[in-house]
Amino acid sequence: MINVEDMIKDIKEQVKHFETEQILVHGGRENIDQGDCGGATTVIEFGRKQKLKKLLKSHGLISKWWGTGAMRYSFSIPAGTVGIYVQSMDYNTKLHSVVTEVVKKYIGDHAKVYNESWID
Repeated sequence: MINVEDMIKDIKEQVKHFETEQILVHGGRENIDQGDCGGATTVIEFGRKQKLKKLLKSHGLISKWWGTGAMRYSFSIPAGTVGIYVQSMDYNTKLHSVVTEVVKKYIGDHAKVYNESWID
């Protein structure tokens, strides 16, 4: 089974690095919230991996995410991880791409993990 604490620590480190990089790229925190208004999430499809689903639920890291076909779960970025909250679809998609890659590293052999984004 995976070490959830290590995954959370890795997510926090990668998101902090991403946010610092975005502040530098955009010339300041105030310039990040630009472009289309929208959001993104990291989606997980577990299939028959019930123990993994229960483990992540017990840590408050997933919630139901309905869509076409199989029932999916949205991965919740751990509290205190994100310091920049914006409604930019571009930024949120990039943020969740970082999170998705970390989650894939830990559970990618046990579940389907991918990004999903939308314009509001």
